[in-house]
Amino acid sequence: MDILSKSKLRPLAEHNANILFWATMFGRISFLEPVLVLFYFERGLNAGHIFALLLCFSISVLIFEVPTGAFADRFGPKLSFIIGSAINIVSKVLLLFAFDPWLFYLSRLLDGLSATFFSGSDEALIYESLKETNQQDKMSNIWGKIESAAFIPMIVSFVLGGVLAKDLLDWQFMLLISFGVAFHLIQFVILFRIETPKGSGGCRDHPFKHVSRGIRIIKRQPDLIRLFLNFTVVMIPTFVFAKFDQPYLTDAGLPVAWLGVIYAAGALISLILSRNIGRLEKLFPRPVILVGNGLFVAAALAAGAFFLNHLILAMLVLTIVKTSTAIRYPVYSQMTNDYIPSGSRATTISLLSVMDSVLDIVIFGLLSVTAGLGLRAIFIGCAVIILIGSVIPIREKAVIPYNINDEG
Repeated sequence: MDILSKSKLRPLAEHNANILFWATMFGRISFLEPVLVLFYFERGLNAGHIFALLLCFSISVLIFEVPTGAFADRFGPKLSFIIGSAINIVSKVLLLFAFDPWLFYLSRLLDGLSATFFSGSDEALIYESLKETNQQDKMSNIWGKIESAAFIPMIVSFVLGGVLAKDLLDWQFMLLISFGVAFHLIQFVILFRIETPKGSGGCRDHPFKHVSRGIRIIKRQPDLIRLFLNFTVVMIPTFVFAKFDQPYLTDAGLPVAWLGVIYAAGALISLILSRNIGRLEKLFPRPVILVGNGLFVAAALAAGAFFLNHLILAMLVLTIVKTSTAIRYPVYSQMTNDYIPSGSRATTISLLSVMDSVLDIVIFGLLSVTAGLGLRAIFIGCAVIILIGSVIPIREKAVIPYNINDEG
């Protein structure tokens, strides 16, 4: 089924975009997500453990991001995706047997390792596929549609997850995990159909040379660094919010069975937004979209912090925060890839992810101080950090592109 036919892409770009769409759809299916934090609590974890889980993921990314990015530039995105998918399946299977914190930590470490095999490589695959026919200007629109694949199954899986685990019994959680693993196996099979474009993978340079190029690209483009900071400093606190949104909603009076419905509604809105990024970009410049979105999210979290027990407001805050990624990521992906030349694209994006992981550790560490102070303190901390990130000045790529061969 060709879900991107209206985009009028050339054969290779169309093929890879469609394959990645379906792989993303099956890989992102999670029946456990709407009750994940409640699952943690039922298995004996507390707020401190949850911050530790966030740190485990970030530390894993910090360690493995650059090696896996260089691996993708050397051997191509297809093999990178297949390995990442296999590791992801193992990490989810571990949850079936996780009753001690260390097994949860191991699962998250493997989650981080799995993510690094996709991080950068997925964007590089599509951008290079588009670039072969000089269509790279369509990156944000196509990437938005690919990302929309993550939201389509959420509409169903989140509702089912909330209903099937409404009693918060262990066998219900194990059933949800097993369903997710089954769909991840389908993703694993689909990834074998990826075709590698000429500008992606197969570069015989030593991995250290890719890393050196990536560092040079980043150092010589301060606009790229500011863009990265604007995006990342805003997004990190939203991940913290996501780990506490379930008790936030249930404390405000929402029944557990309805968690999935609210999550599904957010997924539907995200789906609509992500598939219409091109229209949004026609109305507003990309920098305005990123800055405005960040300020809106900060305001929503601040309001939620001061009115914790208002259910309608809680649902609105959740929706705003959850849908922010659907807007921010495709726009950021387009702007970032415009700065990065071919050859070491995956490695350069991986280096940015390493910087992301360092910021993760710093910001998670700062926010962990609020863990024992309640949801209000956590949300205020998130809002302040998002506000700081939103006001970092950004702009699109300059007219004169950077040349990686310029050693001057």
